[in-house]
Amino acid sequence: MTILDFDVTPALDSDIQNPDFWPLHSFYKAYGDRKAVIINCSEATLYDHSAPEKTALIVIRTFIERGRNIEVSQKYVLGIHFCSFGDMAIIDVISLDHLYHRDMAYEHVQKFNWPILSANFQQTGDKLGETTRCPFVFVGGYLRADENNNIDLSGGSSDYTKNVFFSDSNNIVSFIISKITGFTATGGNQEKGALLIRQLLEIMFKHRQQPDFYEQLIEAVNQNPGLYGGAFTSQHIGGLMMMKVQDRLILEKGNKDFFQLVIDEMTDGLGRYILVSGVARQIRQRKKE
Repeated sequence: MTILDFDVTPALDSDIQNPDFWPLHSFYKAYGDRKAVIINCSEATLYDHSAPEKTALIVIRTFIERGRNIEVSQKYVLGIHFCSFGDMAIIDVISLDHLYHRDMAYEHVQKFNWPILSANFQQTGDKLGETTRCPFVFVGGYLRADENNNIDLSGGSSDYTKNVFFSDSNNIVSFIISKITGFTATGGNQEKGALLIRQLLEIMFKHRQQPDFYEQLIEAVNQNPGLYGGAFTSQHIGGLMMMKVQDRLILEKGNKDFFQLVIDEMTDGLGRYILVSGVARQIRQRKKE
């Protein structure tokens, strides 16, 4: 019988200092010089005792800036990025002293040089449109920190909503802050947040590095609509498609250029699959009513 262990551990200082482990090193390089309530990196894993080489890994990175209104209300975004068809994932919790969720999401994307569709097409666009065409799934909400750095979470983002996959952003961030960074967070269900991370790890463990990883992820979400509470947003769809395009660009080593891959996924690839899977989800829901 396969026994899978779910574990969350702080990132090692040696990994943070190692330029070869770019998810951690680049994060501290990007945010380490800003005044922070929290800056933290950790790793969530799901592994098989009988085959330790089979490990699903999520790198969790948190930066909450001590902004001017941190004790009243400051926006945050939660971003999810998959690498190499689910071989690894990154979950970022970012809260900056910005007026809009789109502003901090756009700044975050720019810091790490993630590709943006309009930039590749040499076009300009607004920040919301730009972040709808980058390889991140974004959601968001609000937070505030008291004088003891206790964090209270609330609301959702008018730019990106708060619903993502099997949970919502406040649940996930509450778990990350309380169980990973060591601070105290209220306003979200920590158990549901932990469950979301485990569910993503389970999907990655089962389908990682497979060419249909993103289709399997979408199907898993659509098979459990009660856990999610809504369809994929246009930002989620654009983000997932750009992740797959980026992965294919690396895997196929120049057999197709970036623009052709984008067209493939929009017309007859992941875009089509999302549409068909979403229709099937709606039919199943109507039959239950």
